Amino acid sequence: MKNQKPNIHLTKKRAVVALLSVAVMLALGTIWSVWMSRTHIGFLNYQPIQLQAIAHANDSWWVKLSDVSVKKIEEMDDCDIVLINGMGLHLTAEQREHIQNLANSGKPIYTTMATNPDNAISNL
Repeated sequence: MKNQKPNIHLTKKRAVVALLSVAVMLALGTIWSVWMSRTHIGFLNYQPIQLQAIAHANDSWWVKLSDVSVKKIEEMDDCDIVLINGMGLHLTAEQREHIQNLANSGKPIYTTMATNPDNAISNL
């Protein structure tokens, strides 16, 4: 029986094909998440009747609406844009800082009817 050496050219070719495949998959994932995925809009401190009217008016599959609870404010991290109803909104210093950090990082945030000037966090 002969002692066969592995074909280096074939091994390098497979490695290049595997790396190119991974690069193409990453590029397609990025394209999907940036240009083609659903737009996720989060609503903080909105009344259910308001959200119902907005949800009823939304007839697009490309737009996803979510009610974000003040108690679970970290859910805002997953939203593409956050709309905040500031009337009667009671935030702790940590919650306010979290929202401000999101706004500073570039996440679109718009607050309407803020009765407390500290809660008037908007970057649009």
